[in-house]
Amino acid sequence: MRKMRKHKKINKLKVGITIFLIVLIITLSVFGRYFYNSIKESYFLSKQFFFTSDLLALGGQTYTYENWGGIDVYKINVELYSYQNTLLKLDYDLDYSISCEVVQKDKIKCNIGSEDGPTSTTGTIYKTTNSTTVTFYVTPLVQINKGETVTVKIKARTEVPYIKEISCDVSLKVVQQTVNSWEIEDEVNKNYAVLKLKNLHESGIQVTLEFDPKKVRLDLNDEIYINKISSETTQIDGNDYIKKLVFNMNAEAVKYVKFYKVDMSQSYKYPAGAASSVIKVTI
Repeated sequence: MRKMRKHKKINKLKVGITIFLIVLIITLSVFGRYFYNSIKESYFLSKQFFFTSDLLALGGQTYTYENWGGIDVYKINVELYSYQNTLLKLDYDLDYSISCEVVQKDKIKCNIGSEDGPTSTTGTIYKTTNSTTVTFYVTPLVQINKGETVTVKIKARTEVPYIKEISCDVSLKVVQQTVNSWEIEDEVNKNYAVLKLKNLHESGIQVTLEFDPKKVRLDLNDEIYINKISSETTQIDGNDYIKKLVFNMNAEAVKYVKFYKVDMSQSYKYPAGAASSVIKVTI
């Protein structure tokens, strides 16, 4: 019995030592990279060589932006500098190369300078300004759904007079939009109600409408139905009627959607009217 207890204590000690060594190795690795990059940066500064950025850094930086609707082109502006401050700056033109690479190649593409630009290019930071701006265009190849994240890797490099590479990873997350609004305009004895949608964001969004076709029926001539992403139907008296519709809405746009009422004596005005909305809107 004593031997078994002693054996268990030895095993616990081995596990504890193993965990400690793993944590120590990870910690030393992280701090090792930090000190290595700090030493390299100090070396460049000692040589009066300046190649920095607002986003890129030695060893890389990581950013996550949650302000994209996943539909429109997303622009990333990267500033490149050849100065440390107003007193310390290069007195010669600095040539550089810069590139972008996407992780989810089946969902997005990245181009430099325009939506159809290259994925890598060269440029010059002139001594007259000691700064330049490079714009990256991230274009969705498919609908990026809410909650999904896509990542772009950006690198910039100089070769002369010193080799220096700075980089960053930019992740774009499509989140639930909340700064939008909608309302239903209607009155008794009117044969249709109008859903008014507002997208107050600077990018397009995906909108989902759900409703009971026994109460209201979508105008099938509306462009949101013609250009829909998807839809679901239900049968009433042997006929198919739309009950759910998913579509894209442009940036900073207002949209009016007409629904014909089955019972004209009803008023579906919302929120200043009916207690609940006859149309469920998910934005």
